[in-house]
Amino acid sequence: MKEISDFDFSRVNETTVNNDEYLYKLLKVEKSFVALKCHNDNCEILQSRRDLYEYKGGFSWGIDYKGSGPTFLAVSLLADYYERKCELTSLKDNDIEKLLNKLLCTFDGEKSHIVNIKDIEYILQ
Repeated sequence: MKEISDFDFSRVNETTVNNDEYLYKLLKVEKSFVALKCHNDNCEILQSRRDLYEYKGGFSWGIDYKGSGPTFLAVSLLADYYERKCELTSLKDNDIEKLLNKLLCTFDGEKSHIVNIKDIEYILQ
């Protein structure tokens, strides 16, 4: 079985978005889902927030799929988003549902996607 460190992520910074923005890259690597958080051409693996959502599996996304994997990804994305804004006190179920319904469940589960911070801000309005 391959480990995450076995994969070459050297090309993940090749995007057409403004490099001054925070963004998340949701990558489909072989049959695994990987989430990266990026800023100024620096990417790192998004922290899995098992302290906020008890789940032993990994991240996932997909059209109309609202299972534990997409919910876990939504919680982890929102935790990182609110921590960057220094506003993480607790996650609102409503925010998690918004991110699931308006974003993660609209993505093709067989493809990689980019999520800008502005996308998350718009969804949470």
